[in-house]
Parts: sequence; C-alpha cells; structure tokens
Amino acid sequence: MGAPRTQRLATLTLALAALLAGCTRTPDPSGQPTSRPACGPRQTLLRLMELRGQRQYTDLRLLVVPDRGSEVVATLLAVDDFLDANRRLCEWIRDNVGIGLAETIDQSDLGDALGLFARHVALLDESQDRDEAAVSYVVDTHLPAGRARLRLINYTWRYDPEGGYSDELPAAFHELARGLDHVLTELRTGVLPTEGLHDDPARLVERVRGHLASGVKLLSRARLAAESGGRERK
Repeated sequence: MGAPRTQRLATLTLALAALLAGCTRTPDPSGQPTSRPACGPRQTLLRLMELRGQRQYTDLRLLVVPDRGSEVVATLLAVDDFLDANRRLCEWIRDNVGIGLAETIDQSDLGDALGLFARHVALLDESQDRDEAAVSYVVDTHLPAGRARLRLINYTWRYDPEGGYSDELPAAFHELARGLDHVLTELRTGVLPTEGLHDDPARLVERVRGHLASGVKLLSRARLAAESGGRERK
C-alpha cells in the first residue's frame, strides 16, 4: 500500500469488439455436439473475458471445462465481493477525504492475481494441436506472458485452468471484503475520525492493514495450497 498506482490501460477497442461479434453464442448446456466449433480458441477466451466483465457467470461456466466450472465461478464471485468492497471504500474516502488518500489504500490490484481473469488482459499468440490449444497473454503489459490452455469438448473450445484454484481462495477474498467493509463502517460512524487523515494517512493505512490481516492469512494459505497441489501433480 502507498505505492504509486500503475497506469490504467484503455478499454476494449473496436477491433476487439469486432472479434467478439462472431462469438456471442455460448455452448449448448445439453452437451450435444455441433458440426464444428462456433469459435476458435482465441475467440473463446475473448468471449470468456467479456462475460467476466459483465458478470454473466451462468454463460461463463459453459466455456470452462466441466470439472472446473464451479470453482472458477465461486472464485470470481468472491473476487467481485472484494472488488466491490474496495470500490465502496475508495469512493467514500475520495468523496469525504481526498482522492490521493483513496488511491493510497486502493487494493484493486489484488484482482490482477487471477491471470486470464485479471482486469487488463491482452491476448497474444494462439496454437492448436488436435483437441488442445493454448493462447498466450499478458496482464497489464507485464512480462513474462501467461499461457491459457483450452480443450475441445463436444466441438466447443473450453478454458482449462488445469490445476484450478485452491478451495480456500474464495474464503480469502470474502474475508478481505469484510475487512474493507469494517473500515468503511468505522469511517461512516466516526469510530475512525476523518479529521486529520489527509495530513496523516498512516492512521488509515494501518487501520486498513489491520482489518485485512485475517484475509491476507487466508490468501497466503490458499497460495500455499495451490503450490503444494501443483507439486503433487508433477
């Protein structure tokens, strides 16, 4: 906290919108195959990202391999809970204290820890090998590039997060959201006075850090679980 905010990228361009135009149909939930894939791997990921932005998780789930859809949606819902709490807190501080302090305690960058489902993703190269495909991508222009894998199931490309997400990840983001809401409640009720916060931002930063502590512990535990699971799968 307290570090300068990274420059925000532009929103989806008209060219990207054109790519999405031919890929607005989601898979038939009955699983019946079609004559050919409605969308290629890259188009499928673009549609997945669009659905994520719109929070249309019923449709998004159908573009994830069946055994991973539930955990992907559960994680994204928890991240939304956290990002919404962060937005509420930052907006209140911006309106009642100052924009600089709001930027100082903004935690939205945590949402970029989800790779393909981060806020600013640019898709790069695509490769296919029969019923498997991979698309490289960067988050907020940062290198090295990540790699999203897809599988062709019933003539539909579906995103495969491979190892998936830790079962503890949703709980961690929900707890982080509760921590930020506690801070907002303290500000609104005067438990944490706003007087002097602009000149002494450390008071607010420490309060935020304290209320996030339990969520951060859960997040660390989730990361350790994911790493441990990755080692076991090798």
